[in-house]
Amino acid sequence: MAQKDGLTGINNRTHFNTIYNETLTQIIEQKSCISVALFDIDKFKRLNDTYGHLAGDEVIKKVARVTEDHIEQYNGFVCRYGGEEFVAVLPNVHVDDATKIIEELHKKIATSVVEYGGDRIGMNVSIGLTAYPQICDNPYDLLKRADWAMYYAKEHGRGQIKVDGSDVVDVNS
Repeated sequence: MAQKDGLTGINNRTHFNTIYNETLTQIIEQKSCISVALFDIDKFKRLNDTYGHLAGDEVIKKVARVTEDHIEQYNGFVCRYGGEEFVAVLPNVHVDDATKIIEELHKKIATSVVEYGGDRIGMNVSIGLTAYPQICDNPYDLLKRADWAMYYAKEHGRGQIKVDGSDVVDVNS
């Protein structure tokens, strides 16, 4: 079975689920910590409508490359979680350090440009970040909480990072 996403070359969601669950088991056994960031490309539909789907694919590939290159420096791993949605996992990284790492990633993405068909296309992302055990006491809720934090960032202006906290709630409730 394929482990890499066909468009981006980074981990696909199926392979991610395997390595993520293995990593969670290790973190729990070692009584360590883990930080998880979930993010997606802001206003991606408008980007596709303006420049076309092939340009959108190039933006997705650029975000994937920038993210993987950055997160792997910290012994983390990434995946394409959905269409224009990504997950970055930082095992054994406390939320304070993860916040700095994700801030650096956010800046790298926001300053990246894709050149396509004579156009220079900028991009930005909204990121939700959470961590076990510093913020989230159930490691199996990390993805859900990161998702909630990402939606909080989107609802409060986009192009930003929201660290999970008491003000982040289930957007479906």
